[in-house]
Amino acid sequence: MLVINLEISGYTNCDKGMNGLGVTSDGTKTTEGILAAPSCIPFNTNVFIPGMGSYIVKDRGGVIIKENNIYHLDIWCRTKEEAYKIGRQRIKGIISIKKTLPY
Repeated sequence: MLVINLEISGYTNCDKGMNGLGVTSDGTKTTEGILAAPSCIPFNTNVFIPGMGSYIVKDRGGVIIKENNIYHLDIWCRTKEEAYKIGRQRIKGIISIKKTLPY
């Protein structure tokens, strides 16, 4: 397990890039517990966000990056209202991976 700095926000199937299709970058249908993460975090990586729960990386995105040692992650939400409740937060999270992150 590895503790990392996160900037989290929410997204929905209606957001730019999703086109309302509800299919993630790895081909999975969107559902609760899906997370978009930078490509340096492999698909199927488990991420625990304190106070929010556990998620699995299944998606990518144009602004989903690692910058200045902060990983931007997007949590999939059913509605815009849920996404707005998440807002944009900087917190620490825990990832469970089988190999070291490349940077």
